[in-house]
Amino acid sequence: MLGTSAVIFVPDDTAKTGLPRPLMLQNVLGAPLLAWLANTLLEDGVSRFFLVCREEFSDCALACMPKEAEVTATRDSNP
Repeated sequence: MLGTSAVIFVPDDTAKTGLPRPLMLQNVLGAPLLAWLANTLLEDGVSRFFLVCREEFSDCALACMPKEAEVTATRDSNP
């Protein structure tokens, strides 16, 4: 049986915010916002993730994903 899946977009909003990383990768209460989102989805039954982000942020974004989840990510300069 296939598990529940989620597609997560990490937009490159650095030009708008002036921050070095997208808002989804900024820490909120000690952890990146993306980690909070992914862990909450995992607790709610999502077991597979498709992560869409720019190549320069993909390693940081992948580090935010739960270890027990199945994660596929784009590594595109213009996702």
